[in-house]
Amino acid sequence: MHTPKLSHSQNFLHSRALVKRLIGMTNIAGDDVVVEIGPGRGIITKQLAKLCCKVIAIEYDVALCDKLKRDLKAIGNVRVHCRDFLTYALPNHEFKIFANIPFNITSAIMAHITTGPHLPTDAYLIMQEEAARKYSGLPYSKESLKSLLIKPQFKLRIIYHFANTDFSPVPNAYIVFLHMHRRNVPLLKEAEYKQYRDFLCFVFSQHGRDLGERMRAVFTKPQIRRLAQEFGFSTAARPIDLSIDQWLGVFCYYLMGTEKQRLVQDAEKKLLRQQSRLAKMHRNRSSPAQL
Repeated sequence: MHTPKLSHSQNFLHSRALVKRLIGMTNIAGDDVVVEIGPGRGIITKQLAKLCCKVIAIEYDVALCDKLKRDLKAIGNVRVHCRDFLTYALPNHEFKIFANIPFNITSAIMAHITTGPHLPTDAYLIMQEEAARKYSGLPYSKESLKSLLIKPQFKLRIIYHFANTDFSPVPNAYIVFLHMHRRNVPLLKEAEYKQYRDFLCFVFSQHGRDLGERMRAVFTKPQIRRLAQEFGFSTAARPIDLSIDQWLGVFCYYLMGTEKQRLVQDAEKKLLRQQSRLAKMHRNRSSPAQL
């Protein structure tokens, strides 16, 4: 029988003092329910349990999970679940997230956290700096499709930079502590959010050197020039050159028309299917030939 094992893909913190310091940077308090993703050896779990009302620890690695259950059995406010976080239904009440993310599934975890029916009020994520910058966009780097999809609902901020020696095994990449805070008032109405995601995915997936070419399927040339002038960008700009405010302005203009919205419908699903096919092709090409 195959036993799920992820420990080889995680880099574990080993200093209790550092863990206490990290938790001290959060707004986690005594009445909070915290979902911990990938608790591993429990060094973070034990410190969270001292502070919050309840810790729900989700561990995929069966060997680690069994050991956690034995080690944490006496701690009454910790519940350890041996399962895949990506299939775990997040609580339908207020909760926060703390996670030392397995770096090889960062994208899948972020999607599960930010696109489900129940969103955390706050998420504190230990992840590779490159990924954190991609999801945060400005002011750390150019915006990306990932950052622009998240920002209507979350504010993102890097609050700590780790030394590589803080982890065992020592990672080859720079690691940071990312805070995601759910906006009290989202930048879009709930009914508009899917349309916004489809619109962005459609534009980002179009062929073309610049926005003038990528948006011509949904806007006329005069409309594109008008949008560029009104929201302060160049028609020669790339999609990643626009801020979230500029994209929201363009999206609101798009909503005023109806004839092109059918073209954009379900663009996110189509993009995800395309990316899945490309990933499968890459895996097949990378695999050794079967003899």
